[in-house]
Amino acid sequence: MTDISDTTDELLKRLTETARTEAELVTKLADTIRRVDEQLLNEVRSVTRHHALRREAIFGELQELAQSLCALPRDAKLPERSMPGRAFEPVDIRHEIAHDPARPEQEPRRVGDWRTAAERIDSEIAEYFNGAPRH
Repeated sequence: MTDISDTTDELLKRLTETARTEAELVTKLADTIRRVDEQLLNEVRSVTRHHALRREAIFGELQELAQSLCALPRDAKLPERSMPGRAFEPVDIRHEIAHDPARPEQEPRRVGDWRTAAERIDSEIAEYFNGAPRH
């Protein structure tokens, strides 16, 4: 009977040691996963910051381009930071007239009148290509 009792005690000790080792391994795995998650979160935050900085830089460049093309007045007060969903007030440029003095028969058109441009696009394309097929 002592032989079975000794064997049972030995198996219980081995089982306890195996359980303790596995619990340590699970704890180490949880710590490692937590560290990797924190590192990934930091990297995502870094990418987000870089994206926001690039977006602001591009927005500034676009504002400068618009100002250089006279689409925005040079003294226009623009927001410091772009805000999603916020629209800017359109600049009224209808008072400017586009007219080609070489073609007196041409009726003066207002800059920014997209309806007139849409009506004339086919004739202007045909005139540009002189009736040649477009490939």
